[in-house]
Amino acid sequence: MAPNNSPIKPIKKVLIANRGEIARRIIRTAKKLNIGTIAVYSQADQNSLWASEADSAVCIGESSPSKSYLSIDKIINAAKTTDADAIHPGYGFLSENETFATKVREQGIVFLGPPAAAIQTMGSKSMAKKLMQQANVPVLKGYHGDNQSLEYLLATAASIGFPLMIKAASGGGGKGMRIVNKASEFKEMLASAKREAKNAFGDDKVIIERYVTNSRHIEVQILADNHGNCIHLYERDCSIQRRHQKVLEESPAPNIPSELREKLGVDAVKAAKAVDYTGVGTVEYIFDTDRHEHYFMEMNTRLQVEHPVTEMVTGLDLVEQQFRVGENRKLDMLQSDIALKGHALEARIYAEDPGNCFFPDSGTICHFKTPAPGECVRIESGFKENDQISLFYDSMIAKLVVHAKDREGCLALMSQALKETEIVGLKNNVSFLQCLLSIKEYSEGNFTTGLVESSENEWRQQLQPTFDCLLHAVVYYYICNHPDNNDWCLIPESPNPWLTLSNFTTSGYQTLNFALLLNNETLNCSIQQTENEFKGAIKKGKQIHAFQNVKIIHAKNNHLVLVNNGVQTRSKIFLKPPCITIFHSDKQHSLKIPIIQNKLKEENSHVQKALHSPLTGKVTTIRYKEGDRVHKGNIVFVIEAMKMEHAVKAPFDCTLIKIHCVQNQVVLSDVKMADVDPCNLKV
Repeated sequence: MAPNNSPIKPIKKVLIANRGEIARRIIRTAKKLNIGTIAVYSQADQNSLWASEADSAVCIGESSPSKSYLSIDKIINAAKTTDADAIHPGYGFLSENETFATKVREQGIVFLGPPAAAIQTMGSKSMAKKLMQQANVPVLKGYHGDNQSLEYLLATAASIGFPLMIKAASGGGGKGMRIVNKASEFKEMLASAKREAKNAFGDDKVIIERYVTNSRHIEVQILADNHGNCIHLYERDCSIQRRHQKVLEESPAPNIPSELREKLGVDAVKAAKAVDYTGVGTVEYIFDTDRHEHYFMEMNTRLQVEHPVTEMVTGLDLVEQQFRVGENRKLDMLQSDIALKGHALEARIYAEDPGNCFFPDSGTICHFKTPAPGECVRIESGFKENDQISLFYDSMIAKLVVHAKDREGCLALMSQALKETEIVGLKNNVSFLQCLLSIKEYSEGNFTTGLVESSENEWRQQLQPTFDCLLHAVVYYYICNHPDNNDWCLIPESPNPWLTLSNFTTSGYQTLNFALLLNNETLNCSIQQTENEFKGAIKKGKQIHAFQNVKIIHAKNNHLVLVNNGVQTRSKIFLKPPCITIFHSDKQHSLKIPIIQNKLKEENSHVQKALHSPLTGKVTTIRYKEGDRVHKGNIVFVIEAMKMEHAVKAPFDCTLIKIHCVQNQVVLSDVKMADVDPCNLKV
């Protein structure tokens, strides 16, 4: 790095070229430093928290990211119009776009990120891997070249050996990434990875690497100034992932020897210096748990989503450090000054369905409750109650971050924080995260990136509601639809459907029979009130749970207290037709109410004769036309949501009778996409 004799230039006003929790996070530090703040927002975000918290806010366009948060010209114009002397890109969107960084600086505006050359080099996985080899940083065996023909890549894949990993050469976040276990899968996986990479990053170039079957994802936070000083802030373990995207991150990484921790940090500094890096960045490694070796994977040339865990264990404000580097100040600390203090853990809360391939959800947050923030508990969110989670953007609702003196205390604190988190109106992963904390491999720190898949049976079982939870749902439904109401399928429109016991009357003791849906499984329920008690049964598959002498102790303000066989149990229940959301025994469950029961029974009595959308998103691919015969497992449609591709496959051999959607159409969850005729299917 060339000598830097430029003076310190204080930043007076910063424009945050991002949205959500990271925009609020940057605003918070800027205000602490007495720096003016300018937010930007799309039409979908006009009522956002970050727009209201900034000193001023500018609308930069339509909801689509390409017409707002990814528009370089609109963001730079907003900065010039508001006299911003700095732009903070946050993470995602334009944060790792070298053209954006260059154009910002050409306007005389400080870009709070590394040099454009560093972004360009590290943004290309192929260029980065070549440079790391020159810098003597270990890399995996693979192909990082420019020849992208199918024939060449297939031959190269065969020479590397299976299993292998296809990765987008640009970008990250799990997008454009596929694991290929055998040669016969390669062509389809390559095409899918290229499409997703093109949609997410505008570049369909890929690299191919040996896939490490038993691995951990360990990354190192680095900090560098414009004067040649570079230090590391130790590592984070980000191995707990689904769809190759992180959900739990912690620091320090558990069960890592001190000599390996030192080597990870030293190699990260070597990687940063190799590209004359400045600012905050993260060097990511694949750690082979069988060989006990680490390999450079990529460098994120921006602030990471999980940066709060590093802040908790080091006491540093990383956003403040970005401002200091942007003002051309030298680091005011040495490597020897950085010490780890305790343990920190972050949980990412997403609007998604763990029970259905983690498909993202979108809609309104009808109810949102989090634990009280404090010295050891931090909540980062860009949303409040009644806000919309849009299908245009990432589905993350919030981050919970906790800190304790050791990992055991950290896990206990996170478990309690998740128990105190309530989200209604969207499918979410809060209960799934609670389940992960209790899995033995995770709690003992002996896990790999495959933990979510390998423990699937265990966490799925934990996510199942207990009989007592279902009993609360049945009694609740009875309260909402007491026998005096002959049209019992109609759900009250009131946001609080509870009736106080003093107002609860019936004429006679007739039995109420109805169905509830639990993850598309029908629960046939019956309940009858006798004086002040209830009796009935719940049939789930071949299991029948009978109950009697059940008493209501309290039923008001969304809280229900029952006594069953002398045992008192509590729940908190919310109604958002057609769903009942129940918080019971520290877990959240959702049951669907069929509005027309006879139609439901009729549909369930026949073989499925339609393909439905598993989530809300845009139809990017339609593989077949009406009249085509499709074999079981073939991909019929591809839906894009939150920049990720989701395949809709034929559940059996069938003929497409009628297709109800067109390419680029946005379809809602559960909407019929095609009528099909099963072929030679025995029923």
